[in-house]
Amino acid sequence: LSPAIVQTLFWVCIVCTVLLTVQVVYRITGRRRFLFSWVVLALSALSLLFYGISNSFTSEGINEATWYHVRFGLRGIGWEQIQGFALLIGTVVLAFALLCWMSWKKMGARQKRGPISTRFSWGWTLLLLASLLTNPALLQTGHMLLFLVGRPAAQAELRAQMVYPTSLPSAPSRPKSLVYVYGESLERTFLDEDLFPGLAPNLLALEAGGVSVRGMRQAPFTGWTIAGMEASQCGFPIAGIKNQPCVGDVLKNAGYHLVYMGGADGEFAGKNEFYEAHGFSEILDREQILKRLPDKKVNLSEWGLYDDDLFAAAFAEFQRLSREGKPFGLFMITLATHPPSGYKSKSCQRLAPYMMPGESSPDPMLDAVHCSDTE
Repeated sequence: LSPAIVQTLFWVCIVCTVLLTVQVVYRITGRRRFLFSWVVLALSALSLLFYGISNSFTSEGINEATWYHVRFGLRGIGWEQIQGFALLIGTVVLAFALLCWMSWKKMGARQKRGPISTRFSWGWTLLLLASLLTNPALLQTGHMLLFLVGRPAAQAELRAQMVYPTSLPSAPSRPKSLVYVYGESLERTFLDEDLFPGLAPNLLALEAGGVSVRGMRQAPFTGWTIAGMEASQCGFPIAGIKNQPCVGDVLKNAGYHLVYMGGADGEFAGKNEFYEAHGFSEILDREQILKRLPDKKVNLSEWGLYDDDLFAAAFAEFQRLSREGKPFGLFMITLATHPPSGYKSKSCQRLAPYMMPGESSPDPMLDAVHCSDTE
Protein backbone atom coordinates (compact mmCIF):
# COMPACT_ATOMS: atom_id res chain seq x y z
CA LEU A 1 0.00 0.00 0.00
CA SER A 2 1.20 3.50 -0.80
CA PRO A 3 1.90 5.89 2.12
CA ALA A 4 -1.05 8.08 1.07
CA ILE A 5 -3.47 5.13 1.21
CA VAL A 6 -2.10 4.03 4.59
CA GLN A 7 -2.51 7.54 5.99
CA THR A 8 -6.09 7.66 4.70
CA LEU A 9 -6.85 4.32 6.33
CA PHE A 10 -5.35 5.64 9.56
CA TRP A 11 -7.82 8.52 9.76
CA VAL A 12 -10.77 6.41 8.60
CA CYS A 13 -9.97 3.91 11.33
CA ILE A 14 -9.81 6.68 13.94
CA VAL A 15 -13.27 7.94 12.91
CA CYS A 16 -14.73 4.42 12.97
CA THR A 17 -13.18 3.70 16.36
CA VAL A 18 -14.55 6.95 17.85
CA LEU A 19 -18.06 6.28 16.49
CA LEU A 20 -17.92 2.71 17.75
CA THR A 21 -16.83 3.94 21.18
CA VAL A 22 -19.81 6.30 21.37
CA GLN A 23 -22.19 3.47 20.46
CA VAL A 24 -20.65 1.09 22.98
CA VAL A 25 -20.80 3.64 25.79
CA TYR A 26 -24.43 4.68 25.22
CA ARG A 27 -26.14 1.73 23.53
CA ILE A 28 -24.46 -1.65 24.13
CA THR A 29 -26.31 -4.10 26.41
CA GLY A 30 -25.34 -7.60 27.50
CA ARG A 31 -22.16 -8.63 29.26
CA ARG A 32 -20.73 -10.69 26.39
CA ARG A 33 -21.26 -7.95 23.83
CA PHE A 34 -19.89 -5.43 26.33
CA LEU A 35 -16.67 -7.38 26.92
CA PHE A 36 -16.19 -8.20 23.23
CA SER A 37 -16.71 -4.57 22.23
CA TRP A 38 -14.18 -3.21 24.68
CA VAL A 39 -11.59 -5.82 23.73
CA VAL A 40 -11.94 -4.77 20.07
CA LEU A 41 -11.86 -1.08 20.98
CA ALA A 42 -8.76 -1.51 23.13
CA LEU A 43 -7.03 -3.46 20.35
CA SER A 44 -7.96 -0.83 17.77
CA ALA A 45 -6.98 2.18 19.91
CA LEU A 46 -3.67 0.76 21.14
CA SER A 47 -2.66 -0.43 17.68
CA LEU A 48 -3.47 3.00 16.23
CA LEU A 49 -1.38 4.58 18.97
CA PHE A 50 1.45 2.17 18.21
CA TYR A 51 1.18 3.02 14.51
CA GLY A 52 1.31 6.76 15.21
CA ILE A 53 4.38 6.47 17.44
CA SER A 54 6.17 4.24 14.93
CA ASN A 55 5.28 6.57 12.05
CA SER A 56 6.79 9.55 13.88
CA PHE A 57 10.17 7.75 13.76
CA THR A 58 9.99 5.87 10.45
CA SER A 59 7.61 8.03 8.34
CA GLU A 60 6.44 4.66 6.98
CA GLY A 61 4.21 3.51 9.80
CA ILE A 62 5.14 0.05 11.09
CA ASN A 63 8.00 -1.56 9.21
CA GLU A 64 10.87 -3.97 9.84
CA ALA A 65 12.77 -1.28 11.79
CA THR A 66 9.86 -1.02 14.22
CA TRP A 67 9.88 -4.72 15.01
CA TYR A 68 13.67 -4.77 15.27
CA HIS A 69 13.56 -2.13 18.01
CA VAL A 70 10.60 -3.82 19.71
CA ARG A 71 12.60 -7.04 19.82
CA PHE A 72 15.94 -5.57 20.90
CA GLY A 73 14.61 -2.75 23.06
CA LEU A 74 15.07 1.00 23.21
CA ARG A 75 18.11 1.02 25.47
CA GLY A 76 20.06 4.18 24.84
CA ILE A 77 17.16 6.34 23.65
CA GLY A 78 16.72 9.58 25.58
CA TRP A 79 13.73 10.29 27.81
CA GLU A 80 13.21 13.53 25.91
CA GLN A 81 12.31 11.52 22.82
CA ILE A 82 9.65 9.39 24.45
CA GLN A 83 8.18 11.49 27.25
CA GLY A 84 5.48 12.90 24.95
CA PHE A 85 4.55 9.39 23.83
CA ALA A 86 4.51 8.14 27.42
CA LEU A 87 2.09 10.94 28.36
CA LEU A 88 -0.09 10.14 25.35
CA ILE A 89 -0.22 6.43 26.18
CA GLY A 90 -1.14 7.19 29.79
CA THR A 91 -3.89 9.57 28.67
CA VAL A 92 -5.38 7.00 26.27
CA VAL A 93 -5.34 4.25 28.90
CA LEU A 94 -7.02 6.49 31.49
CA ALA A 95 -9.63 7.68 28.97
CA PHE A 96 -10.50 4.12 28.02
CA ALA A 97 -10.72 3.06 31.64
CA LEU A 98 -13.11 5.97 32.33
CA LEU A 99 -15.28 5.20 29.29
CA CYS A 100 -15.39 1.51 30.16
CA TRP A 101 -16.55 2.36 33.69
CA MET A 102 -19.22 4.73 32.33
CA SER A 103 -20.45 2.08 29.91
CA TRP A 104 -20.63 -0.52 32.66
CA LYS A 105 -22.58 1.83 34.95
CA LYS A 106 -25.09 2.65 32.20
CA MET A 107 -25.56 -0.93 31.05
CA GLY A 108 -28.08 -1.79 33.76
CA ALA A 109 -30.37 1.10 32.81
CA ARG A 110 -30.13 0.21 29.12
CA GLN A 111 -31.08 -3.42 29.73
CA LYS A 112 -34.43 -2.28 31.17
CA ARG A 113 -35.32 -0.74 27.81
CA GLY A 114 -35.38 -4.11 26.12
CA PRO A 115 -33.33 -5.54 23.21
CA ILE A 116 -31.47 -3.27 20.82
CA SER A 117 -32.87 -2.57 17.37
CA THR A 118 -31.81 -4.43 14.23
CA ARG A 119 -30.66 -1.16 12.66
CA PHE A 120 -28.35 -0.47 15.59
CA SER A 121 -27.06 -4.05 15.55
CA TRP A 122 -26.10 -3.76 11.87
CA GLY A 123 -24.48 -0.36 12.44
CA TRP A 124 -22.50 -1.68 15.38
CA THR A 125 -21.30 -4.68 13.36
CA LEU A 126 -20.25 -2.58 10.36
CA LEU A 127 -18.33 -0.10 12.52
CA LEU A 128 -16.68 -3.00 14.32
CA LEU A 129 -15.48 -4.52 11.04
CA ALA A 130 -14.43 -1.15 9.63
CA SER A 131 -12.33 -0.32 12.70
CA LEU A 132 -10.40 -3.56 12.17
CA LEU A 133 -10.20 -3.77 8.36
CA THR A 134 -9.01 -0.16 7.97
CA ASN A 135 -6.49 -0.33 10.82
CA PRO A 136 -3.07 0.31 9.20
CA ALA A 137 -1.23 -1.14 12.18
CA LEU A 138 -2.96 -4.50 11.77
CA LEU A 139 -2.56 -4.42 7.98
CA GLN A 140 1.16 -3.63 8.10
CA THR A 141 1.76 -6.15 10.88
CA GLY A 142 -0.04 -8.79 8.83
CA HIS A 143 2.17 -7.97 5.85
CA MET A 144 5.27 -8.37 8.02
CA LEU A 145 4.05 -11.72 9.33
CA LEU A 146 3.56 -12.98 5.78
CA PHE A 147 7.11 -11.88 5.00
CA LEU A 148 8.50 -13.65 8.06
CA VAL A 149 6.65 -16.86 7.17
CA GLY A 150 8.77 -16.97 4.03
CA ARG A 151 11.95 -15.95 5.86
CA PRO A 152 13.55 -19.45 6.05
CA ALA A 153 13.26 -19.80 2.28
CA ALA A 154 14.65 -16.30 1.80
CA GLN A 155 17.60 -17.09 4.08
CA ALA A 156 18.29 -20.30 2.14
CA GLU A 157 18.27 -18.32 -1.09
CA LEU A 158 20.59 -15.73 0.46
CA ARG A 159 23.06 -18.45 1.50
CA ALA A 160 23.00 -19.86 -2.01
CA GLN A 161 23.90 -16.43 -3.41
CA MET A 162 26.77 -15.81 -0.99
CA VAL A 163 30.25 -15.88 -2.51
CA TYR A 164 32.94 -16.82 -0.02
CA PRO A 165 36.45 -15.67 -0.96
CA THR A 166 39.03 -18.43 -0.80
CA SER A 167 41.76 -15.92 0.09
CA LEU A 168 42.14 -12.26 0.90
CA PRO A 169 44.68 -9.99 -0.74
CA SER A 170 47.70 -9.29 1.42
CA ALA A 171 48.04 -5.85 2.92
CA PRO A 172 50.24 -3.45 0.95
CA SER A 173 53.60 -2.45 2.36
CA ARG A 174 52.29 1.07 3.03
CA PRO A 175 48.55 0.69 3.65
CA LYS A 176 46.41 3.82 3.44
CA SER A 177 44.20 4.91 6.28
CA LEU A 178 40.46 5.04 5.80
CA VAL A 179 37.81 7.59 6.82
CA TYR A 180 34.22 6.36 6.41
CA VAL A 181 31.38 8.84 7.01
CA TYR A 182 27.77 7.68 7.14
CA GLY A 183 25.35 10.50 6.33
CA GLU A 184 22.24 9.62 8.34
CA SER A 185 19.31 9.39 5.87
CA LEU A 186 21.30 11.54 3.43
CA GLU A 187 20.20 9.86 0.22
CA ARG A 188 21.36 10.95 -3.20
CA THR A 189 17.91 12.35 -4.06
CA PHE A 190 18.97 15.49 -2.18
CA LEU A 191 21.74 16.02 -4.76
CA ASP A 192 19.30 16.19 -7.66
CA GLU A 193 19.56 19.80 -8.86
CA ASP A 194 16.29 19.50 -10.78
CA LEU A 195 14.43 18.68 -7.56
CA PHE A 196 16.43 20.71 -5.03
CA PRO A 197 18.45 23.42 -6.77
CA GLY A 198 21.38 24.69 -4.73
CA LEU A 199 20.67 22.38 -1.78
CA ALA A 200 24.05 20.60 -1.54
CA PRO A 201 26.66 22.25 -3.80
CA ASN A 202 29.62 21.12 -1.70
CA LEU A 203 28.61 17.47 -1.77
CA LEU A 204 28.08 17.72 -5.52
CA ALA A 205 31.60 19.13 -5.89
CA LEU A 206 33.00 16.24 -3.82
CA GLU A 207 31.10 13.77 -5.98
CA ALA A 208 32.47 15.34 -9.17
CA GLY A 209 36.03 14.88 -7.92
CA GLY A 210 35.65 11.29 -6.81
CA VAL A 211 34.00 7.98 -7.64
CA SER A 212 30.21 7.93 -7.33
CA VAL A 213 28.36 4.62 -7.36
CA ARG A 214 24.76 4.87 -8.48
CA GLY A 215 21.88 2.56 -9.29
CA MET A 216 21.91 0.74 -5.95
CA ARG A 217 18.59 -0.32 -4.45
CA GLN A 218 17.74 -0.82 -0.81
CA ALA A 219 17.22 -4.44 0.10
CA PRO A 220 14.71 -5.58 2.77
CA PHE A 221 15.99 -5.30 6.35
CA THR A 222 18.59 -2.66 5.45
CA GLY A 223 16.50 0.50 5.82
CA TRP A 224 17.47 1.83 9.26
CA THR A 225 20.75 2.93 10.80
CA ILE A 226 22.31 -0.21 12.26
CA ALA A 227 20.84 -2.34 9.46
CA GLY A 228 22.43 -0.10 6.83
CA MET A 229 25.76 -0.20 8.65
CA GLU A 230 25.75 -3.98 8.81
CA ALA A 231 24.66 -4.35 5.18
CA SER A 232 27.36 -1.95 3.93
CA GLN A 233 30.13 -3.53 5.99
CA CYS A 234 29.15 -7.19 5.95
CA GLY A 235 27.43 -7.62 2.59
CA PHE A 236 24.10 -8.99 3.80
CA PRO A 237 20.93 -7.76 5.56
CA ILE A 238 20.72 -7.60 9.32
CA ALA A 239 18.18 -10.45 9.27
CA GLY A 240 20.38 -12.58 7.04
CA ILE A 241 23.44 -14.72 7.75
CA LYS A 242 25.13 -14.16 11.09
CA ASN A 243 28.70 -14.60 12.30
CA GLN A 244 30.28 -13.72 8.98
CA PRO A 245 33.40 -11.53 8.62
CA CYS A 246 32.83 -7.86 7.90
CA VAL A 247 35.02 -4.95 6.78
CA GLY A 248 36.21 -4.37 10.34
CA ASP A 249 37.44 -7.96 10.69
CA VAL A 250 39.38 -7.72 7.43
CA LEU A 251 40.97 -4.39 8.37
CA LYS A 252 41.90 -5.54 11.86
CA ASN A 253 43.61 -8.63 10.45
CA ALA A 254 45.54 -6.31 8.15
CA GLY A 255 46.88 -4.36 11.15
CA TYR A 256 44.48 -1.41 11.19
CA HIS A 257 43.48 0.43 14.35
CA LEU A 258 39.70 0.95 14.09
CA VAL A 259 37.64 3.70 15.72
CA TYR A 260 33.89 4.34 15.56
CA MET A 261 32.39 7.74 16.44
CA GLY A 262 28.73 8.72 16.74
CA GLY A 263 26.96 11.60 18.45
CA ALA A 264 24.11 9.46 19.82
CA ASP A 265 24.14 6.86 22.59
CA GLY A 266 25.98 3.84 21.25
CA GLU A 267 23.77 1.46 23.22
CA PHE A 268 20.79 2.34 21.06
CA ALA A 269 20.00 -0.41 18.52
CA GLY A 270 23.16 -2.30 19.53
CA LYS A 271 25.66 -0.19 17.56
CA ASN A 272 28.35 -0.60 20.23
CA GLU A 273 27.91 -4.37 20.22
CA PHE A 274 28.19 -4.53 16.44
CA TYR A 275 31.46 -2.60 16.32
CA GLU A 276 32.94 -4.44 19.30
CA ALA A 277 32.21 -7.74 17.56
CA HIS A 278 33.99 -6.72 14.36
CA GLY A 279 37.44 -5.55 15.31
CA PHE A 280 36.95 -1.95 16.51
CA SER A 281 39.29 -1.01 19.35
CA GLU A 282 37.69 2.32 20.24
CA ILE A 283 33.98 3.15 20.27
CA LEU A 284 33.28 6.81 20.97
CA ASP A 285 29.61 7.61 21.44
CA ARG A 286 27.92 10.63 23.02
CA GLU A 287 29.20 10.08 26.54
CA GLN A 288 32.75 9.22 25.49
CA ILE A 289 33.02 12.23 23.19
CA LEU A 290 31.70 14.59 25.88
CA LYS A 291 34.45 13.39 28.21
CA ARG A 292 36.98 14.48 25.60
CA LEU A 293 35.42 17.95 25.36
CA PRO A 294 35.30 18.96 29.05
CA ASP A 295 36.14 22.62 28.48
CA LYS A 296 33.87 23.21 25.51
CA LYS A 297 30.24 24.22 25.73
CA VAL A 298 28.46 21.53 23.74
CA ASN A 299 24.90 21.79 22.49
CA LEU A 300 22.90 18.58 22.59
CA SER A 301 19.81 17.58 20.66
CA GLU A 302 17.40 14.92 21.88
CA TRP A 303 19.57 12.37 20.03
CA GLY A 304 22.99 13.65 21.05
CA LEU A 305 25.76 15.88 19.70
CA TYR A 306 25.06 18.20 16.81
CA ASP A 307 27.21 17.53 13.78
CA ASP A 308 29.42 20.61 14.16
CA ASP A 309 30.66 19.36 17.54
CA LEU A 310 30.88 15.79 16.25
CA PHE A 311 33.04 16.78 13.26
CA ALA A 312 35.28 18.87 15.51
CA ALA A 313 35.83 15.86 17.76
CA ALA A 314 36.31 13.58 14.75
CA PHE A 315 38.93 15.88 13.22
CA ALA A 316 40.83 15.95 16.52
CA GLU A 317 40.69 12.14 16.56
CA PHE A 318 41.87 12.02 12.94
CA GLN A 319 44.87 14.21 13.80
CA ARG A 320 45.73 12.04 16.81
CA LEU A 321 45.56 8.83 14.79
CA SER A 322 47.61 10.38 11.97
CA ARG A 323 50.41 11.32 14.36
CA GLU A 324 50.75 7.71 15.45
CA GLY A 325 51.91 6.75 11.98
CA LYS A 326 49.95 3.50 11.82
CA PRO A 327 47.13 2.60 9.43
CA PHE A 328 43.72 3.34 10.89
CA GLY A 329 40.08 3.28 10.00
CA LEU A 330 37.87 6.07 11.35
CA PHE A 331 34.15 5.33 10.94
CA MET A 332 31.55 7.91 11.95
CA ILE A 333 27.87 8.74 11.49
CA THR A 334 26.14 12.12 11.36
CA LEU A 335 22.84 13.14 12.96
CA ALA A 336 21.82 16.35 11.16
CA THR A 337 19.60 14.65 8.60
CA HIS A 338 17.84 12.26 10.95
CA PRO A 339 14.12 12.22 10.05
CA PRO A 340 11.52 13.47 10.31
CA SER A 341 12.72 17.10 10.64
CA GLY A 342 16.48 16.94 10.93
CA TYR A 343 18.76 18.49 13.58
CA LYS A 344 20.39 21.63 12.24
CA SER A 345 23.69 22.45 13.94
CA LYS A 346 23.87 25.65 15.95
CA SER A 347 26.80 26.85 13.83
CA CYS A 348 24.47 26.90 10.81
CA GLN A 349 22.34 29.64 12.31
CA ARG A 350 24.58 32.09 10.44
CA LEU A 351 23.41 30.63 7.13
CA ALA A 352 20.27 31.80 5.40
CA PRO A 353 17.57 29.08 5.57
CA TYR A 354 17.26 26.99 2.43
CA MET A 355 14.11 27.90 0.53
CA MET A 356 12.60 25.92 -2.31
CA PRO A 357 11.63 28.08 -5.29
CA GLY A 358 8.10 29.36 -4.82
CA GLU A 359 7.93 28.40 -1.13
CA SER A 360 7.26 30.99 1.57
CA SER A 361 8.86 29.12 4.47
CA PRO A 362 11.79 26.69 4.77
CA ASP A 363 11.32 22.94 5.13
CA PRO A 364 13.23 21.93 8.32
CA MET A 365 14.54 18.68 6.81
CA LEU A 366 15.87 20.38 3.67
CA ASP A 367 17.32 23.12 5.82
CA ALA A 368 19.15 20.46 7.85
CA VAL A 369 20.50 18.90 4.63
CA HIS A 370 21.72 22.31 3.46
CA CYS A 371 23.42 22.79 6.82
CA SER A 372 25.01 19.35 6.62
CA ASP A 373 26.42 20.24 3.21
CA THR A 374 28.56 22.96 4.79
CA GLU A 375 30.03 20.86 7.61
